[in-house]
Amino acid sequence: MDLKSLSRRVDEFAQQGYQDWLAGMARRAQQGTELRHIEKGGNPLADQARQNSKGPEKQFNLGWIPSPFSVKLDYQPAEVKIEATAQKPIIDAQINRVNHTYTPGSVDVEILQKMRWK
Repeated sequence: MDLKSLSRRVDEFAQQGYQDWLAGMARRAQQGTELRHIEKGGNPLADQARQNSKGPEKQFNLGWIPSPFSVKLDYQPAEVKIEATAQKPIIDAQINRVNHTYTPGSVDVEILQKMRWK
């Protein structure tokens, strides 16, 4: 019946959050180790990007499935006609001289001598 007190729910959620935090920290440490040993081969950047971008797989469930051959299908196959013409790119580029402006500065050099006490 799920009759839990508020304090018990808060404790459970806090424990779940702590476990998720530990799991995330372990994953980041493992991925850091993979990057540190990148010279061993493979492609850890792409592998990690793939792992980090995947979410949980979505579940799809039909509430009602019709019996076999109860759905009638009727279609007319058609021919696909594609007419395309290649267009040449229009590149309007101009070469400009480098515009480099700067203000000369000065450098102050000081040599500090360590004092010896006698």
